[in-house]
Amino acid sequence: MKNILRHEKYFFLAVVILHLLPLLMLEFFVTHDGPSHVYNSAIISRLFHGDALTSKYFMFNPQPVPNWLGHFLLCLFNIFFSANISEKILIGLYIVSLAYSFRMLLLSVNHESAWGSWLIFPFIYSLYLYQGLHNFCLAIPVLFFSLNYYIRNAGSLSPKHFLTIAFFGTMLYFSHIFSLILFGLMAGAYLITEFFIHKIQTTEEKNFMRLCKRLGFLALALLPGLIMAVQFVTRNAGLNEGAPEPTFPERLVFLFIARPLITLNYDEEIYYSGIVAVAFWSIWIIAVVSRMRKFSFRLADFWFIASILILIIYLTVPDTLASGNFVSLRLLVFYYLFSIIWIGTNILPGGLKNFSMAVFSMLSLLFLIYHYTESETTDKEAKEYFSVSGHVREGSIVLPVCYSVNWLHSNLSNYLGAEKNVVLLDNYEAAMSHFPTMWKPELDPYAGMNIGYASSPCLDIERYQKISGQNIDYIIRWGYNKTFQDSCAQAISAYILKNYFLIFTSANNKAEVFQRKK
Repeated sequence: MKNILRHEKYFFLAVVILHLLPLLMLEFFVTHDGPSHVYNSAIISRLFHGDALTSKYFMFNPQPVPNWLGHFLLCLFNIFFSANISEKILIGLYIVSLAYSFRMLLLSVNHESAWGSWLIFPFIYSLYLYQGLHNFCLAIPVLFFSLNYYIRNAGSLSPKHFLTIAFFGTMLYFSHIFSLILFGLMAGAYLITEFFIHKIQTTEEKNFMRLCKRLGFLALALLPGLIMAVQFVTRNAGLNEGAPEPTFPERLVFLFIARPLITLNYDEEIYYSGIVAVAFWSIWIIAVVSRMRKFSFRLADFWFIASILILIIYLTVPDTLASGNFVSLRLLVFYYLFSIIWIGTNILPGGLKNFSMAVFSMLSLLFLIYHYTESETTDKEAKEYFSVSGHVREGSIVLPVCYSVNWLHSNLSNYLGAEKNVVLLDNYEAAMSHFPTMWKPELDPYAGMNIGYASSPCLDIERYQKISGQNIDYIIRWGYNKTFQDSCAQAISAYILKNYFLIFTSANNKAEVFQRKK
């Protein structure tokens, strides 16, 4: 056992590599929003190069919105790789950086806490990853790297330190506004906690003045990011009002079942998340009891306070703020991760540490097999959808119509636009205010055609063509069944048969390509 622990960092690396295997074994790693992010990164590149078709339909968001980091990285990767590979590189970057940024932060808090870093593994293939929240996923390791740097250099007031914090603050804003706010709160709370712990070492007045200088230094360094954040929230205040809110009892249930670990199928995965939750809460209780026996407070206990504050906010905050959704679930994952940091700093029995490392890593790897099996199915479906590519001309206007009830299929069409210069009219991202690209108002199909996410969409195709003055060259129908009886499906089918002709059907008949009649 001692030999194993001596080489613990190499075993940690091996487990991280195992978590990369699905990306290496699949051609497409399908998430809900992922294809849309890939497509819009291609749009960004085309806008930069002045492509006429793209510039006709899209423009850059004139505001400095968050969510740029993932798109920028995809643009960079797209220079060298195909879109699906670029997306997998981005996800691989997230996996590696999450594991190691968490480990670095934990070791900064307590250099003997490496065992606690193994508890991160179940949180890698999380709900946020399968929702395709690339920027939020990237924001977590950026936050951990930022906190790691700040904790190591909190006492410095040098110009270099100021510029570094300002850089991290800007990076945090352009990854996800949530992470910037958390960093500011955590860094400020860390300074205040440190002040109360060390105030007995010098006079209170000197300690307090030093605290004020540090807080002012931190606020000034973060000022550019904070100004952009305030402007963004102000501009988007009131958006998404009326969206369903999880009730207080539901939030409590989510807390105790580790809801962020349930990704694709609630009824099946709740058993897995429940086991992880039992393991987490068992270790948490043991750590709390251990600390209570000490009757002392250390700086590392800041993470316990931080986790409790996040828990309170999680239980009370609205689930939609500005244009963002799933606010409570985003907070919940930070409660778990900050709690794990605190747990890792405690003096616990060696047997319990080793057992926790084994349980969390093995559970994660077992669930990874499940995720691979599910992702293998969507990989095949993505390849079937992408098979339509050879039947759609460059420079075309394409309307994808999705009838599938699988929520991961909502944006599958966007892989086509990432590789071929066509305009896809189901680009939801360009219709939102918090992404880098926007529809030209006069050509926005979300305003002129009533595009939505329903598995039985109602589209006024003729109205959009009249308003925009643009003909739709192709309609791609996915998951359609001739037995559908609803009026919307029948109306669209009748319109297609009247104005388009079938030119391609995919191998399993899920994708149909219709070309406009001359």
